[in-house]
Amino acid sequence: MGIDLHLGHYWLLFSGTALIFEIEFWSSLKQTIVHFLISYLLFTPLAIWAGWFPVNSLWLLLYTLIFVLIYVFFWIIFSQSIKAQVQQINQLISKRSRNC
Repeated sequence: MGIDLHLGHYWLLFSGTALIFEIEFWSSLKQTIVHFLISYLLFTPLAIWAGWFPVNSLWLLLYTLIFVLIYVFFWIIFSQSIKAQVQQINQLISKRSRNC
């Protein structure tokens, strides 16, 4: 398979799973856990199919560790970004309510 086909699958996976965060009645924790599990369970076969690592338990363990570390890294970055946005919005609301 060509690299374009692989990239298309990855794009579908990550754009589709991002919709999980649009489910407003789920807690952030539930959204994150479900997103992580679906991403891992769908991304792993794609990584194997793309030939990123041989299929054996040692490589699967190493892949899983790397996947978790990358996921946690991005989760921290996005969480901090969202927290900063919320603080900025709260400051704007506070400033506007004082001016009224």
